Amino acid sequence: MGLEELRQKMAKLGRQFGASMPDRVSELADLVATARADRGDNGTLETARIKAHSMKGTAGTFGFHQASKLAGTIEKALVGLGEQSPIAGDDPAWENIGQHLDELRGLAHKARSEGPT
Repeated sequence: MGLEELRQKMAKLGRQFGASMPDRVSELADLVATARADRGDNGTLETARIKAHSMKGTAGTFGFHQASKLAGTIEKALVGLGEQSPIAGDDPAWENIGQHLDELRGLAHKARSEGPT
């Protein structure tokens, strides 16, 4: 496989990832909502953190740098919540995470139509 063929394959994978971003963000938002509702019991907080971490890395790999940064910010906030015992459902961090998820949703829809940023 030549370099140009590799670039084409990576570009195709990037477009596929961009097209799937809105669904991925929705899944992350659902995980966060579940983690907030059950205060991280049953491993939901860690599951949400892993999803955010995965999105951060994959988005960055395919050139969606703003989305990667937001996913990283969400991941850090989830780690911070996980360090609390017990996790408060009314902690202001949940609202911040919600705002970041809203921004990420906007970027995801843009990524679906425009590609990497």
